[in-house]
Amino acid sequence: MKFNLKKILSYVPILIFGLSLVLILQLGYALANDEVPSIFNRSFLHIKTDSMEDTIITGDIIVINQNYDELSPRDIVSFKTVVQGKEVIITHRIDSKDEANNTYTTKGDNNDSIAEWERNITEEQIVGKYTGNKSSFFGNLYTKLFSERINIVFLIIIGVFIIIAIIEILNIINFFQQKKQIERKTEMIKDAKEKLKKEKDDS
Repeated sequence: MKFNLKKILSYVPILIFGLSLVLILQLGYALANDEVPSIFNRSFLHIKTDSMEDTIITGDIIVINQNYDELSPRDIVSFKTVVQGKEVIITHRIDSKDEANNTYTTKGDNNDSIAEWERNITEEQIVGKYTGNKSSFFGNLYTKLFSERINIVFLIIIGVFIIIAIIEILNIINFFQQKKQIERKTEMIKDAKEKLKKEKDDS
């Protein structure tokens, strides 16, 4: 039982390495396809405007749920739309729903009017539903670390994953080396026993 438990624990580094690799690939795929990276159907968005103040403050990082059940007026959603020829992600409150066409009209809490690009929002455009969780502290930290040229946070994450990968690869190599050494010792002990038995029989 002890041997089996030790054997199972030896595969933990491989599991951690595999999980880290999957997360890196998922993040890279999402960024390459202009998608929002997510983990367990949760995504983090950085709010850059004051359109939802005082509910959501400029600079906040919010959590959205991509696996929502249904949407109703007064829900806050993040959706993709085109503003001044550029595709962006906007976080606004649902003002009304067109049941016939299954589309939504949104409006920022801090806005006086509804823009044309806020009308006829389809389910396909919606990225997720605001969970009510936000952080000004991490938002400010992200703002300080982030620049348009270099995303320092992304580089730090990649760096950490690379270090983890190297450590886990070394652990895997060390595990198989130890396994070979144990097999060699077992074989040597077996040969020694057979040799002693033969000498005893000859005598």
